[in-house]
Formats: sequence, structure tokens, C-alpha cells
Amino acid sequence: APTPGTETPDEPVVPEGVAKDQVVKILYTSEISDWNPLHPSAGATWANWIDTLVEYDNYGLCQPCLAESWTKSPDGLTWTFKIREGVRWQTYDGEFYGDEYVKAEDWVTSAKWILDPANTARTADLLFDMVGAEEYYTALEAGQPGDWDAVGIKAISEYEIQYTLEAACPWFLSRLTYNWGYPTSAKYLEEQGANFGTDNTTMWFNGAYILSTFQSQQSRIYTKNENNWDAENIHITAIEQTYNADSAAVSPQLYLAGEIDGVDVDADLLTAWQADPDLAQQLSPTRVTSDYSYFYTFN
Repeated sequence: APTPGTETPDEPVVPEGVAKDQVVKILYTSEISDWNPLHPSAGATWANWIDTLVEYDNYGLCQPCLAESWTKSPDGLTWTFKIREGVRWQTYDGEFYGDEYVKAEDWVTSAKWILDPANTARTADLLFDMVGAEEYYTALEAGQPGDWDAVGIKAISEYEIQYTLEAACPWFLSRLTYNWGYPTSAKYLEEQGANFGTDNTTMWFNGAYILSTFQSQQSRIYTKNENNWDAENIHITAIEQTYNADSAAVSPQLYLAGEIDGVDVDADLLTAWQADPDLAQQLSPTRVTSDYSYFYTFN
């Protein structure tokens, strides 16, 4: 028996035949054209790197993420979110960014940046139904000082952010997953200046993964963020993406060679793969997925 006080923690139980480090290898065909997470360019990408107030579960329902809880006023106009404490900002190499913690003011920073016409965020109108937001934007656009105190986006305490709407919006939670719902470190934003959001080394991370390695049109490596608030439920330790502009043609061969871990099997191959006893066991029907989101504006 070990000497008292020298016991080591139990290792996680790993099923037989399953590697301890779960690394997913896939191909990608197009490079990120805009690294600024406050631009609406690649929401599906940022979702792995930056946590928001809420996130979707496997049923498509909004669940707590960086917001531990929230309340809504009886008239549906005021939403108040209690921020999860202890979440740190990190750089691409996994290092903590100074002593910066994710706090309520970080969502105010994002809103101010997006509502400044000089930043051409292209999504300012998504905030215009919040009290005073459109007036603030219009004033800045006209070269006048805007009155931020009149805007219904406020950090009412260090770990509480509050949004006040002009009219009730029952689907408000789902809106928080869009780019304007990302928190932003004001210190980092100021430090980077014009370099902000030019590649993985000039942006911040607090999410499930950190983009630790990036080589344009070569590879992207996502590394599990061991400091994420929900790290124990992040079971994939790394995602290795390899660039290949012709992935549709080469993916089946690479999958069969064990170089990637998944492939979409088109109709030309499906019959042959279904006839193979081994490959047939690896096929799984799935619905078509997309990286696009759609919204409708009624005139």
C-alpha cells in the first residue's frame, strides 16, 4: 500500500480500445478571411474559441455558459445576467493574459465597439432595439458625442450585465450567441490597436479550445483549453485541421487510410460502401448541416 499522503488521483477510466488523448483529424477547404470576432464573418469558428453568455445544447436550446443564471422583468424588457466568476482570458499559447478575468464590463466593451460606426462592424443594427443604442450610433455617425449612459447596456456590478429593450423579444437568448454577444477585453483591444484580429496571435480566448497553431492554407490545430470552466466535459483533446482545396475528391481515400476521422460519403460511393461489411458499420445517416444562419427582416 502507498505511504499515506502519497496517493495519486485516480486516472479517468478509458474504455478498452479508446485512446486516452482524443484527437480528431479533419480537412478544411477555405481559410478564415477575417479574424476579428466582433465581425459577423465566421460565427461557427469563434464558438469553439470564445464562450458567450449562453450556448446551445444538443437539442438546440439555450443553456447557461458564461452566464450562470439570468432573470427577465415581468414586461420582458430587461434581462439581467449573472456572470460566472473565475474565467480567465488567455492568449493563443494558452498563457493567461495578465490578471484579466472575464467580467460584465467585457460585454459593454463589445457593444461600444460594434456601435461605433468607425469600426464598420456591420451588425450595429442588431442592437438598435435596445434603449438608446440607435441614437448613440447615429450621433457618432454625425460626428457628435454619443451619450452612452442613455444606452440600455450596462454592467450593473462586476459580474452582472443588463440589457434593456425597447420592446419585448422572446427569442433574446438566442441572439446572445451571435458575434455581438462575445465579451471583449478592453485592455487587450487597446493593446492590439490596428493589429487586433489579424490572426490567431492577435485575438483572445476563453472557450473550449485555443487555436494554438495556424499556418495559412496548411493547418489549424485546436487545443483543448484545460482552464475552461467546463473542461471536464470537453472530451476531445485536440482538433487537427488540414487544408485541402480538393477535399471532396480526396477525403474518402484519406479516411480509408486513417489520415482523417470522418468523411461525407456521396451517392457515387454509398452503394459500394454499404456492400462492404466493415465499411457499412461505419456509415451513419445524418441531416445536412450548414455554417450559415438566416434571419428575416419584415418591412
